[in-house]
Amino acid sequence: MKVLHIGFYYQKNRADQILEYIQCILPLEWKWSLKNYFDYFKKPIIKTDFYNGNKIYRISINGLTRFPGLYQAYFKFASEQIFDKYLSENPKPDIIHAHSAYLGGIFSFYIKKKYNVPYIITEHITHYAEKKIPAKLIPLLRRAFKLADTRLMVSPQLGKTLEEIFDNNVKPWIWLPNMIPDNYFKAYENNPGKTNHSKFRFLN
Repeated sequence: MKVLHIGFYYQKNRADQILEYIQCILPLEWKWSLKNYFDYFKKPIIKTDFYNGNKIYRISINGLTRFPGLYQAYFKFASEQIFDKYLSENPKPDIIHAHSAYLGGIFSFYIKKKYNVPYIITEHITHYAEKKIPAKLIPLLRRAFKLADTRLMVSPQLGKTLEEIFDNNVKPWIWLPNMIPDNYFKAYENNPGKTNHSKFRFLN
């Protein structure tokens, strides 16, 4: 089975978390600055990158996405553009794994509508409970959850939070806890010559 992973952000120093041999499509957030003001109407640009043997497809987001009325048109256009690029170099995937409905799920929604590729959503971000999701995205997220073939939540609390926001559109969902590597539970070996400066990592 060929699985296509669609994430909601891209950080190269964290790309090693991507499963081997799974290509990725990840949208980039557009951020306002005077420097990129003239890129406001610039056509989204598709870029590819390689990391640990994985080919990663990325697409830029222009300033038009700052307007609520244009969000839907942008995501439809961008998802079709980047998926066409993916299909020009790869066979059609059997299923899509959207790593969060936020952006990844929205892209998957439009891809399924046009190309009939089933998708599952694994939801894990705390943005919903923290009320950090832009209001203009709520209608798109609602549709992404509703059309998903399977909805996975990393905690029962997150599932209930999403029910409060999206009602029956997020049902039914399955609780699938985060998987944690064994090395998180292994004690560090004492080494007088070195100091461990690693940061504590929180898992939601």
